[in-house]
Amino acid sequence: MPLSQIGSYTNQIRCQCPRHGFTRNYISMLMSQTWSYTRTHIKNPMS
Repeated sequence: MPLSQIGSYTNQIRCQCPRHGFTRNYISMLMSQTWSYTRTHIKNPMS
């Protein structure tokens, strides 16, 4: 992925406007879900 695309993508995540708000909230929700999933499986490796 070109650096310019990464830059505009980062700006979209930081942006506060409603058009980009969903993307930012979705990404943070996804990351927190992934983190708790990872944490659960590290605590309970047999599950």
